[in-house]
Amino acid sequence: MNRKSLAATIGSKHSGRLTSGRNSDGSAIKYLTLFKDPGGNGAFGITEFGDWCSIGTEVRTVSEVDHERIFFRLLENPLNEVVSLIKSSLKELHLPEIIVLTFPFDSILVAALQSSWKDLAMKWIDSGYPLNDEMILILSGNDKQSKFWLKKMRERLNGVLCL
Repeated sequence: MNRKSLAATIGSKHSGRLTSGRNSDGSAIKYLTLFKDPGGNGAFGITEFGDWCSIGTEVRTVSEVDHERIFFRLLENPLNEVVSLIKSSLKELHLPEIIVLTFPFDSILVAALQSSWKDLAMKWIDSGYPLNDEMILILSGNDKQSKFWLKKMRERLNGVLCL
């Protein structure tokens, strides 16, 4: 499911339940609240355009600059609890569970690995979150000749390159 089909799903199933709010630039935005922030006062949802967002005094979408930081507080909770929270929220709203695949897990972890939230991001990775190439490069100190990078590339490409 891509962003366009996510927006269509939200529009067709919940257009009457969208809430009006203000984006950080002051423009109007409509969104569907999915779940409360487990560690704060806000909530998380999806905009009418299919962007995941943080809902507080203003609505901040994942397409904004530094968008990942508004999602960092989710890292304070175990990965499986966050996934369960998202899935149960989708189920309550009669939305397809596959929508969980559109949640910006990768971008949150990539940004967190490069910040003071690195330890919490590592807990998610240690609990089974799969590394992508960008995460591997960050963990390799941006050195494609590091032993860690080469080991991960060998693991990833072994079947294709017969190494």
